[in-house]
Formats: sequence, structure tokens, C-alpha cells
Amino acid sequence: MGFEKASLRRICQKAGVTTGAVYFFFRNKEELFCQIVSDTANELSVLGNELLELEFHELETGADCDARLMEFLYRRKDEILLLLEKSAGTRYASYSEELYRQIREMFSLFFQRFGDGAAEPELIRILAEMRMKGFLELLKGDYSMEQLLRLTRQIGVYADGGFRHLTAGQAHNTDMEN
Repeated sequence: MGFEKASLRRICQKAGVTTGAVYFFFRNKEELFCQIVSDTANELSVLGNELLELEFHELETGADCDARLMEFLYRRKDEILLLLEKSAGTRYASYSEELYRQIREMFSLFFQRFGDGAAEPELIRILAEMRMKGFLELLKGDYSMEQLLRLTRQIGVYADGGFRHLTAGQAHNTDMEN
């Protein structure tokens, strides 16, 4: 059930508080939702930019960056899943689309820097979808942190090999080796 179908009365009942108590602190259900997810959304944005910058300048850090991202996502799993799958009807309704757009931009930047810059937009769209769906699949699984990080690193190695193969022999490939 997402935001739109959730009843404030039912939320209060599950939380063991009265609706009056919730209305004392929040004007409406959306304000409550935003309070729950806003810090996570902001922190994810900051972390994403930090990791992008690091990996863009030091490609070999990719697996570590993926692990740091997954650890963050795992520790805020409930909020992340709310943001990505249950936010329709809130000011975060386009959050998932924006995240996908940022990932597509990141892939484009990497192909421009390490490839010939001519990566097909449809390929980039599909790779971004695969990346996000992979992270979501891991988040929804019943994994320990150790399992999750191991799988994340393995997926990163697989993705790195594919990226290197796609960009092999292209003009900037030597940058990847340094």
C-alpha cells in the first residue's frame, strides 16, 4: 500500500497514537510522510554526488562506492522503499524518476570519459534500469549485511567487466587502466 491508499487513522492505530496527537505535530498525512523520508532523500543525494565524484576520478573505487551506497540504502531500507515505491501523491512522487535520470546522466558521463562518448541513449536507459532494479532486488531480499555487501561487490565486478568490454579499444580506454 502506498501513500495515497494509506489512511492516517490506520497509521495512527498501528503506531499506537491518536490522530489528534499526529495533527498536533503535522498538518496532514503528506507532511508526516515528508518528515519520515526527507532526511534520507537529502542524505542519499549528498552521498550519491560524493560517490560519483570519487568513482569518476578513481574508477577502481567502483566496488567500494557500490558497497558504501548499498550500506546506506540497507540502513535506511524502509525510507528508501517508501521514496522509490510508495511516494505517489506526495512532493516526492517524482523522486524515483529523478534518481533514474541522475543514474542515466552518470552512465553518460562515464561513457564520455572512458569510452568514445557515443553510447546509445537506449543502452544507457537500460543499464540505469538494471542498476536500480538490482539494488532494489537486494534491498527487498532477506540478506544479512555481510551477504548484501558481498553480492553488491560481485554485481559491481560483473558490471565493471561489462563496462570495460563495451569501452575496450575506444579512444579513452587508457584512462581506465591508470
